[in-house]
Amino acid sequence: MPQSDRTFSFIFSTPTNSYFLKAAAGIEKGSSRPGHDIVGQVSLRHIYEIAKIKSEDPSFAGVSLESVCKTLIGSAKSFGIEIVR
Repeated sequence: MPQSDRTFSFIFSTPTNSYFLKAAAGIEKGSSRPGHDIVGQVSLRHIYEIAKIKSEDPSFAGVSLESVCKTLIGSAKSFGIEIVR
């Protein structure tokens, strides 16, 4: 955003949930039929590690790590990625 002295400030955020989940599962795109076709798997450990990174993002300020994990699990299911232990 422009300032009066012509300087700028940028806010860098972490990559999207889909980027992290696809990278962890080793896939290029999600399922065309989520809930029916499974295109990859990620472990709960992957979810936890991604959640730790995402919790540092300003958009997740004040959100518990458990809630971030639940969000990631929901995103994974919508991509057709199975969560394994």
